[in-house]
Amino acid sequence: MHMRKINNTKLLIDISLDCDEWKLHKNTNKIINNAISKTTKYVQIPEYNEISIRLSNNSNIQILNKKYRKLDKPTNILSFPSSKPHLGDIIISYDCIIDEIEKFKKSFESHLSHLAVHGFLHLIGMDHNNKINTENMENIEIIILQELGYDNPYETLLN
Repeated sequence: MHMRKINNTKLLIDISLDCDEWKLHKNTNKIINNAISKTTKYVQIPEYNEISIRLSNNSNIQILNKKYRKLDKPTNILSFPSSKPHLGDIIISYDCIIDEIEKFKKSFESHLSHLAVHGFLHLIGMDHNNKINTENMENIEIIILQELGYDNPYETLLN
């Protein structure tokens, strides 16, 4: 898939946490800011100027997953689109990220970047509910992550 840079939209990226384990990684905010900023160069988000990222844990994300998706289990990330000028909210579970980086032999930086990009794409309406949408979303993620200096996140899952 060929992609071109569209714009250099500046978003206010509001990052908050409700889980102290995130403090173990001093560069978390920088990783998220870089991933979101790089993503805005490839997608159009006119009239949006802010996004919220909540760094959480399994117990908190499970409550939200049950309430909004009727799934009584934790997940790595949830995305909730909003209305202009707020693009939406992304909630990321520290526990899931740590489990996944160990399971798939990824770095904290690359996996957090991937999830930030993935969550952002959900906010703009992309999904992976069929093969075509999945391939499109994954291709965009791969391109953005390569620009950030990371390997294809899906290669690890295939091995």
